Amino acid sequence: MNVPPFPQLPVLSDRQIEHDPVLCHRFVAGIQRRVPHESGAYFVRTNREGFREDHDLVDVISGRHVLCFGDSYAAGDGVDNERRFTALAGARLGLTISNVAVPGYGPDQNVLQLERLAWPPADLLLWCIAVHTMDRIQTSERFATNREGRLSRVGRSHFVLKDDGELELLGVPVEPNGVPVRESFPAIESPLRGRLRLIAGGLRSRLASAIGPYVKPPPDPDYADATSAGWRLMAALVKRFHSSASGTPVVVVPLPTSRYLTEPHRPHFQERFAEVEDIAHGLHVLDVVTALRRLPHARKRGLCFTTDGHYTEEGHRAVADALVQQFEQRGLVAQAKSGLASQQTSTRRLTSDGSVARRTGMTLEVSWNATTASARVLDPARAVVAERDEVTITGRGYRLGTVPLSAVHACLDDAKLAGPELHAIRLRSACTVGELAAIAPDRRDPAWFELAAGWVRWRGAAARDLRVFLCFERQIEERDETITTEQNAREVSSQAATHADSILHIDGDLETDEEAIWLRSQLGSAQRIRDPNELFRLLNRLARRWDLATRAARTIVLPSSAPLRRGRLA
Repeated sequence: MNVPPFPQLPVLSDRQIEHDPVLCHRFVAGIQRRVPHESGAYFVRTNREGFREDHDLVDVISGRHVLCFGDSYAAGDGVDNERRFTALAGARLGLTISNVAVPGYGPDQNVLQLERLAWPPADLLLWCIAVHTMDRIQTSERFATNREGRLSRVGRSHFVLKDDGELELLGVPVEPNGVPVRESFPAIESPLRGRLRLIAGGLRSRLASAIGPYVKPPPDPDYADATSAGWRLMAALVKRFHSSASGTPVVVVPLPTSRYLTEPHRPHFQERFAEVEDIAHGLHVLDVVTALRRLPHARKRGLCFTTDGHYTEEGHRAVADALVQQFEQRGLVAQAKSGLASQQTSTRRLTSDGSVARRTGMTLEVSWNATTASARVLDPARAVVAERDEVTITGRGYRLGTVPLSAVHACLDDAKLAGPELHAIRLRSACTVGELAAIAPDRRDPAWFELAAGWVRWRGAAARDLRVFLCFERQIEERDETITTEQNAREVSSQAATHADSILHIDGDLETDEEAIWLRSQLGSAQRIRDPNELFRLLNRLARRWDLATRAARTIVLPSSAPLRRGRLA
């Protein structure tokens, strides 16, 4: 079984997004999935109609009902269903707000969504337009990510504005398969250069934070000009959506991105959307950006995720506060209406303050051996709650000592755990330095070097990578297991031979496996060392060097391991 190139992208065991020939993509119906994220993870649950909502739309039979359209900002990427602003605002207003937003949609897909799908009766349509989608509506392509994290460029349905002011739909039907995007990962570098990269990156980040807001060009320039092609297309889409609502009041809510909250940029988008407001005919435009910008600076910095950019739980609470205030001021809904909003229940237990009750006392154990790696979750009584194997999930070979991110994700998904709430994380290595030293120098074959390389990888990065992948802030326990190296060497010998055959280009030429070759060259001096203490010092030093040499490459698959950040899951 071929060993994939370094770094190895995590594989997700199940899909949450599927292809749609008109809308490009949609949620898979009736699922509950854990999505890796910079916050550790969040959970996506969908109803039987295929929307990210805890109740089925056909169940909305009484009280005031609102349908909420939008993209990932409204759909709530990064937070659980019940922590989104639609759920929070709905409960306070006495409304049933059904969130039918889909990540990756633009306002053009929202128009098609409204026109092509059958909807239950609604008292109001809430259209939350993330302002950065101005760029999205002017493109004919999007990025998609498959379950193995590979990017491709696929077409998308979209409208163009003709000279006569009419909208023309293009790109339908949408092809399910796209053109693969060749991604380049940072090369393995010297430890010194790796350390300098970290120092320079930190300084660059501080400098960008200090002067970036004043030197970077303003975001979304199309909003600054009422005659720009982008704004004319957006305005036409708003009018089309309102017309397709067939008399149902439409409330447009422009959702600001992080730069409008933390940088001194004028929110031109609010002025543009206010120009298309037509209250007499049921088209309202609300202003949430003003309330968000009035918050203390320290709180504003916490409204959006650092890498992901979507709203945090605090951000959703702030947007909900602004929405409730605007709804009440404009008299859009009456107070204390009965409906599903007060009856909605989550499949996850809630605390008295409405937050999710996370399972406590759980321990994650991650280990590797000569052929694979695995993860399992134990409850406080040490009973196994969930267990997954890396090779079984990925269907490919295992590079010894690398963190089994796919198995960790699948195991936590089975246990319905995000990661940060874990009580403890324990790491188990397949061999000890003592066992490696016990092998006579003349018997240290390629299998021995594979095991030694696995020990270096594990010691150098397992704890750090898991801490980043799961957003885990407590200490991680590391311990070597006592499995005989002789046994491991026999098991790994066939894999070492297979690995040698797996480094072929498509055209048949030998490919340089930079990471493996770098490690073998560094391990050359270890072949003659008999003393376990001396060997431990050498391997431990090499583990630190390997961490610095490969961190730039490994970082690519850690914060961005959330599939919806790099593109839509196909």
